[in-house]
Order: sequence, then structure tokens, then C-alpha cells
Amino acid sequence: MLTDFNCRPQGPVIPVPTDSPSEDLVLLPMVITNIDEEYGCVSALTPQGRWVRPEPVLSSEVVGEQLYYRYRQPFRCAVAPGVQEDRRPEDHAIMKRLPTPEDAPYGGKDQLATWMAAQCDASVNEAFAGERSVGLVHATPERVYLQRSTRNRVFVRLVFKDPSGQSYDWIVPDVVFSELTLLQLRGASDAEASADRLLTILKATKMFIAAALTKPNNRFPGVFRGCQPLVGGVHTFPDYRALFEAVR
Repeated sequence: MLTDFNCRPQGPVIPVPTDSPSEDLVLLPMVITNIDEEYGCVSALTPQGRWVRPEPVLSSEVVGEQLYYRYRQPFRCAVAPGVQEDRRPEDHAIMKRLPTPEDAPYGGKDQLATWMAAQCDASVNEAFAGERSVGLVHATPERVYLQRSTRNRVFVRLVFKDPSGQSYDWIVPDVVFSELTLLQLRGASDAEASADRLLTILKATKMFIAAALTKPNNRFPGVFRGCQPLVGGVHTFPDYRALFEAVR
């Protein structure tokens, strides 16, 4: 799978009491990743800009034919604060699925980019300030490429620059971006030229990335509290998905 194992729930699952105070939220997915055959991971924003990680998220809800979580499609649920021992500030337990909102709480298609821009942090460091584990940042893409791991897995990586001018080179477990990029680059007769073509497309867009941290995995001591940083979601205007498909 494309995400780090340490995103997976660790230790025994603590049930949330059924009488726990809950709140009804409308949420827009900004991070959609797949961890393993059982679990996925989603981070979402309320219309007011509050980050929530609903749990649990099943793999079948983020990949396959019966998707529950889709980019640019709000969902609604009742959630309660997470109770796991390793919970993050954004972690919330799903208490009940609710009907999909009929209105457009994030604005119409033309307003979505403006709304996203208003939710952005000034830098990656600001996105991860305090105990935060996810944030939205305007990004300038610099390189897209594939990397093979020691266990023969293939990762999509994105080199980008944040508004502070700092460059980063991170794995992109975003289920949509990684799949479309792999389709273009894996097995290509000239992978470098294909990657340059994708980069040209991305540079012509306004790009936002949802920067996300795994839970601590002790492989990154002293950097982002020992957590692995990832590009959890890629969002561009115009939408890169149609643009990538057009050059296949």
C-alpha cells in the first residue's frame, strides 16, 4: 500500500461510549489515502475551516467501486472526540452517518478555489504548529517522480515549494493523484519525459496540497515530532484529473 503503516490504528481499539456528546458536521475530504487492506485515512474540513479526521475509515470506502469518500463531494456525519490513546487533535469517532447535504456549503465550482485559499496556512511549519497533524498549503510544484522502496513498493513523490520558499520532497499517498501518476509513469518508455509533461500541467494550475503527518514512527526523530510528513491530498484549479487523463 502507499501509506505508512503508522497511519493505521495502533493498539487495542477503545470503543466510544454510545452516550458520548456528539456534533453533526458537514465535511469536505481534503486527504484520502489507503493504508492497507482493512483501513483508509481521511482528513476533512468543515465550511468554517476546522480539520476533522473521521474514524474509522475502511479501505473499501476510499478505493474500489463503492466509494464513500470522494474529493469535492461533501459528506455529513455525527462525530465525537476520539478516545484512542494515540489520538491527535483532529481525530473524531464517527457516531452516525447522516444524509449528504443538498446545498453547496463550500460554494459552487467557481468559489471552491477561493474557499481553499482562505483555509491555507502560511507555510508547512505553520500547518504542523503545536500538535496539529494536517493543514492546507499553497504549493509550487517542482518535480514529480517515482521511487522504489527496499520492499519493492513504488511510491509517487512530489517536490514542491511552500509560500515561505522552503522546498520539500514527500511521498504522495493520495489515492487519486498516486493512481493517475502511476498510470502515466510506470512502464513508460520515457518516464522522465512523461514526468516532465505532468509537471508542466501542474505548473499551469493553482495548486493546494493537504500536508499530513503519520502517527510517530521513530524514523524521523526531531522532525515534525517524529512523524512522517506526506502529501495527503492534491487539489488544483483547473482540476489536474481531467488534464492528466487528456494526455494519456
